[in-house]
Amino acid sequence: YGECDEPANPYIHDVCGEIWVDVNGLKGPNILGLDNFWFYLSSDGRISPTGSKGESWGYSFDERCKNYSINHDGMGCTAWVLQNENLDYRKCSNLSWDGPTTCP
Repeated sequence: YGECDEPANPYIHDVCGEIWVDVNGLKGPNILGLDNFWFYLSSDGRISPTGSKGESWGYSFDERCKNYSINHDGMGCTAWVLQNENLDYRKCSNLSWDGPTTCP
């Protein structure tokens, strides 16, 4: 970004850019929220996952991951995968940071 002043969530300030990681390189399927994940880069050098609990700006879990579909493109799934170690948001829609974190 040109300036580092966009708030991402209550715990991350001064976001200067984003980092995209493809966990399996050129091998497919190359889908956001499945093998491609986004992180924020802060002015103090911290790298934080998108979609963290409480995030209301940018790539929130509820807006950009939950109920995974074309409208929920997977850009807010990174924190979920790291915290809950699953991709269940692709299978059921009742998941939340404060409720169920796996499908029945």
